Amino acid sequence: MMPVGLPLAVILTRLPEPHRRRLWPEAPARRLPARRLAERLQDPDGLARRVAALPETAREFLRRLLFSGGQAAADRVQAVPDAYTALNALAETGLVFLVRADYYRMLYLVPQEFLEPLWRALVDPGRLPVTTGSESPRPIPPAPAFTPFWADLLLLLGAARWEHLPLTQQATVYKRALNRLIARSALARDRQRAAVQMELVLRFALENRLVFKDPGGPDGPALRLTGAVPAFLALPPAARWARLLDFAAGGDPLAGPMPQVTLMVAASLPPQAWIDLGRLDKWLRSMALQYLPPGHLPEVLEEWAALDLWEWGPDRRSGRLSALGYAAANGPYEVEESGRILCQTTGEVLVPPVTPALERWQLEEVARLERPDRVSVYRLDQAAAERAIDNGYSLEQVLDLLRHLAPAGVPQNVAENLRDWFAALTRHRLVEAMLVHSGSAEDSRRMEQALGDLVVRRLTPTDLIVPFGSQQEVVERARRAGIAVRSRVEQPSEPPPPMPDPGPEEEGSGRMRPAVSAVLPYVDPRLARHAAAPAAEVIAAAIRRRRPVLVQYVPPGSGEPVTEELHPLTITNDWLQAYGPGQRMVSLLMTQVIAAAEPGPAS
Repeated sequence: MMPVGLPLAVILTRLPEPHRRRLWPEAPARRLPARRLAERLQDPDGLARRVAALPETAREFLRRLLFSGGQAAADRVQAVPDAYTALNALAETGLVFLVRADYYRMLYLVPQEFLEPLWRALVDPGRLPVTTGSESPRPIPPAPAFTPFWADLLLLLGAARWEHLPLTQQATVYKRALNRLIARSALARDRQRAAVQMELVLRFALENRLVFKDPGGPDGPALRLTGAVPAFLALPPAARWARLLDFAAGGDPLAGPMPQVTLMVAASLPPQAWIDLGRLDKWLRSMALQYLPPGHLPEVLEEWAALDLWEWGPDRRSGRLSALGYAAANGPYEVEESGRILCQTTGEVLVPPVTPALERWQLEEVARLERPDRVSVYRLDQAAAERAIDNGYSLEQVLDLLRHLAPAGVPQNVAENLRDWFAALTRHRLVEAMLVHSGSAEDSRRMEQALGDLVVRRLTPTDLIVPFGSQQEVVERARRAGIAVRSRVEQPSEPPPPMPDPGPEEEGSGRMRPAVSAVLPYVDPRLARHAAAPAAEVIAAAIRRRRPVLVQYVPPGSGEPVTEELHPLTITNDWLQAYGPGQRMVSLLMTQVIAAAEPGPAS
């Protein structure tokens, strides 16, 4: 299970070098790369030692943070008993960071990779007051490598690859194109379910940056593939299921962290247990360190049910992860097996469910998908041969690929049919090239000498064929030979755009973008020693008594907290206005304030 959040490597790249050193003081290198530090912090033995050494105040604080989805705004943390002491105990463990998520908002954040191991180490599922008390035993078979969801994802990706999925002015896929996909869905027999699943598949593909909305392609706005598809399909089933659970846990931003925590709770309970959703809601609201919006969790659970990840109880006031959802979160996982594809004499290619997803993707380069069932059916026909030629395959390369994917071999009649189709389709070709036209045969001969090996062949006495896209080289060579030529190409045709690289996967789910900055979560010792209440209460009391107050805060646009003695003027739920040193006016959002305390004797 891979919950929503920010990866450790993303946080460490935004951590100042001195802070990295505090996490690994004995590191030998003069400069400590974030990657090496991330590897060290993720070591399971080291992580277990750091957790075991924590005092109970820090362990309890971590539990509350986990029950909040692994993050909480700085101003809400202040209400937790002994929060400042706990934060300073956690400061050099690398388990929690203070992250500036936008210009003003400060969050205490557990890195994505630590959520699950910390949950296992700190949370006793048997003590969570969220179950109904009744149990229904059930088997948990391995999570399949191929389900209707993954079938429809491949269907969508294939359509973006081979077909045209146009976008409306509102940047949504045209209904007609979407209906064609729904009609071919693995759930097509139940149109309503197929439509819901296809909408979820589209959202998943966009969120995982497998497709993107291209506003200006050569054939108009359309949904297109990114370069991340092969790497995603090469992931083992456990990693792909983790991506789907991550998507399910964060699909509705209005629901806050409740879906994510619900997923972690449901995955950690025994498989026979049922969750009482009313008790879960009440418990989370008493424990969470952030606002939990009401009413959105049932809508999220409906989506989980549509993904076959959730099972409702008889009265819909209870539920649990389905057997598939439970296995997806905890394992075991079905093992993919190569070499199981079978080519038949009819030209059909049978693909069993354990076939690796990447092999299916490779097969689509030379065969057409006909039925995305549990045993999917592809077809080798003339249209498939044309697709293979368009992808740069020769006949021998197609046969080699088929023999690799289907070790039982290609039937002789199918190989002969492919040979005939290749011969017919390659007899005539449409070649994309550029023409250099001259006003006379003499001018053309002079241009031919200037261009040299750039000329592919002569077409007519006044026309030369040169490679497509070579206009800059043509112009430069012509001008070096003293031949004037315009650089504009008349009636140009654009080459197909390359699939864009979505960039590194460092940003995790995409629902929370990387922080502007990150620091270790130290609370100034002067404040940790004297603070006994949330900062807002301390500041309000100082205003009533007209006393100064020590405030630790993160200035707007900065990453490093500062501690100053302020003379507060006004405070609301959101804002603090005060005079700072030198009568400087200070205006702060309360989300920037880390801690506050009246100056003590040691200050």
